[in-house]
Amino acid sequence: MDSACGRCGRRGIDAAHPVRSLWTTPRPRPAGRKTPGMAIEVVPERLYALSAVLDASALRVAQVGAAVPDGTIAGSLGVGLARFTGTLRTATGCVAGELGWLAGAVAAAADSRLRLDGSLSPRADAAVAE
Repeated sequence: MDSACGRCGRRGIDAAHPVRSLWTTPRPRPAGRKTPGMAIEVVPERLYALSAVLDASALRVAQVGAAVPDGTIAGSLGVGLARFTGTLRTATGCVAGELGWLAGAVAAAADSRLRLDGSLSPRADAAVAE
């Protein structure tokens, strides 16, 4: 909050914890701070295994969504139930789609790693400098 609330004249939650700007105001970054670089060893076989698990999970979530009943019950409860089951089917479809996309992205990362490893290794017929 940029100013006092008008009721008590204090800024923020209390005088010991003042808020000097809105929560939407971008905070300045300290000069020179940067996340240090790092290397992560990626084994393509593990990525393919993760991709398979994600793909199986996407299939299972899609099956769960398809198994949700229509919710056709007479009366006022039926309207609420129909809306709930429709929302549930939509949500499971979205989650299944995202898991399927993520499975593809992980498999593509594994493929990319294999291509990179292959391009870095010398060919059998290539001359090696000594």
